[in-house]
Amino acid sequence: MKLRANLVAGIALLLGAIGFSQCRSTVEPSQVATLTKGQVGRMIFFDSTLSNPKGQSCASCHSVATGFSDPTHALVSPGAVPGLFGKRNAPSIGYAVFAPTLHYDNVDSTWIGGLFLDGRVNTLEEQAKAPFQNHLEMNNGGIALMRTAFLTRPLPCRAT
Repeated sequence: MKLRANLVAGIALLLGAIGFSQCRSTVEPSQVATLTKGQVGRMIFFDSTLSNPKGQSCASCHSVATGFSDPTHALVSPGAVPGLFGKRNAPSIGYAVFAPTLHYDNVDSTWIGGLFLDGRVNTLEEQAKAPFQNHLEMNNGGIALMRTAFLTRPLPCRAT
């Protein structure tokens, strides 16, 4: 059941990100309840005002044109702050929804699953928060600040 819920959420996020849902240019607090997960996902994924400083979106490092991976294919991906870089190259997020929860496989004697290279989170919701808060990536202070920014600023939409 959990896998199915994660699958639906992941597909909604990806479909929203690549343009299968209607786009709105601003979001008022009263409108949030009427938006689909795909619409919200799309707005956040392409919004370059949610980084600190402004100018970097999720799509900056997970480009649609390169299969949701780093468009430069460099060793490490650049962060929002000029001169700072993440610890790794941004991998494709196209298959993230299919990652199993982190567990030890007794047959192979190895750890399998989880999201991020080290498997430190098990849900797409947990994974989506981390880049915003990482000072080497999107460089924001926390999720509460992100909610405020999402609800009070105009959000740019990518043309379909």
